[in-house]
Amino acid sequence: MADLAGLGAYIARDVGAHANAGEHARVALAAAAAAGDIAIGAHTIARMAGHKIELRQPAEALALLDAAQRQANHLLTPGDRANQACIRAWAHAQMGAADEMHRAIDSAEDAFVTAPSIPSAAWAAQHVTEAELYSLTGAAYVDLARRDSSHAQVAIDRLTRAIELRRESVARNRVLDQISLAQALVRGAEPGEAGRVALRALTDRVGIASRRLDNRFNELAAELRPHRRQDTSVMEFLEQRQVVRSEASGL
Repeated sequence: MADLAGLGAYIARDVGAHANAGEHARVALAAAAAAGDIAIGAHTIARMAGHKIELRQPAEALALLDAAQRQANHLLTPGDRANQACIRAWAHAQMGAADEMHRAIDSAEDAFVTAPSIPSAAWAAQHVTEAELYSLTGAAYVDLARRDSSHAQVAIDRLTRAIELRRESVARNRVLDQISLAQALVRGAEPGEAGRVALRALTDRVGIASRRLDNRFNELAAELRPHRRQDTSVMEFLEQRQVVRSEASGL
């Protein structure tokens, strides 16, 4: 029951129904508590923290991660610890706390080294891959680069690695990584390459319905628009994005 409610929370989040996502997550927590399953309860709290990162509410994300550790610290696998440390790093990045972010990334990488020795539960496995490690930490560096562009290259390197590691079956996450990579390239003063990555993301997104992706593409378009005269790929992305939006709205 908890696992199914957690899936419902993810689906609601993906379609932009954030209030419903929160309700499903609370149902998942209640089901985990009723079953006495502390581990899946902590996993659900970590997923809620990830949702808070999407909503750019880092303080709430950190509070949730602290709660997950208090509840199930003795039950967390190294993979669980790595994933939660990645989310913690991203929260610190959104707050501009570079030192805390670096410490959290170090913790994530240390935990990940030992993760293969203690397998995670099936419902957690997708969150403890090497691709996810590079994806989340790369996205954290993107947010840090919003304040200091010197962090852009690390973001570019990590997100490029995440995309290389992504399996074809996780197309949605691959597109999210491509969008993050394009944003890192903008901050690294490489608008032409950002435009080319954005175009690949648009192509790879075909057939995936997701309000979350829509919102991320809108953010990327806003960041690329000031560079539209610097490279033809940027203008091409903006034009293709507008076509996609028009087709989606039936205009």
